[in-house]
Amino acid sequence: MSMQPSLQSSLSRHVASGPKTPAEIRAECSRAWHRDGLIVINPEWLSSWPDRTQARLLAENLFGKRKES
Repeated sequence: MSMQPSLQSSLSRHVASGPKTPAEIRAECSRAWHRDGLIVINPEWLSSWPDRTQARLLAENLFGKRKES
């Protein structure tokens, strides 16, 4: 069985690798908030049911209900 060489785009050096751990993802979300005012919230980060429900309702209002998979 022959191994085909991997191809690398000339643009790959311009793309940062994505966060890998939950802590890195949360840190990226924090930076997006402070830098750009972008809000990215994982409902699991919210400790109370009312907060999780409010976040879900806001998302549904903006983007529509999720399709359960």
